[in-house]
Amino acid sequence: MKKILVVDDNKNVADLAEIILTSAGYVCTKTNNGKSCLDAVRASYQNDDGYDLILLDVAMPGFSGVDVLNALKQEGSLERVNVAFFTASSATSLDIADYEKMGARGCLRKPFTKAELLNFVGKHTSG
Repeated sequence: MKKILVVDDNKNVADLAEIILTSAGYVCTKTNNGKSCLDAVRASYQNDDGYDLILLDVAMPGFSGVDVLNALKQEGSLERVNVAFFTASSATSLDIADYEKMGARGCLRKPFTKAELLNFVGKHTSG
């Protein structure tokens, strides 16, 4: 089973993603901030049980999704895990292109439908 880490400071978004993903057969873990995301990723590698995809909110207080992406990049973890962003619908195509240049595999705009989330996750966990 594919393992997904959902990181969003909005509990409703994280809960919805978890429900959709677990009902589709994914193993889903969720956290609500960037620091706990890094802790979860590091712990998963210590257990040789890494995530197949991290769905990461861009705008979180204190330690943003971009901060997390940069930290994972510095640690060399981006070679081992796919990171994709959740972002508000106000993000432009240029913003998304910038995220991808930084190492994100893609970007899913919020709000999303069940089909959009499952298609996005399927695309970024295949292979």
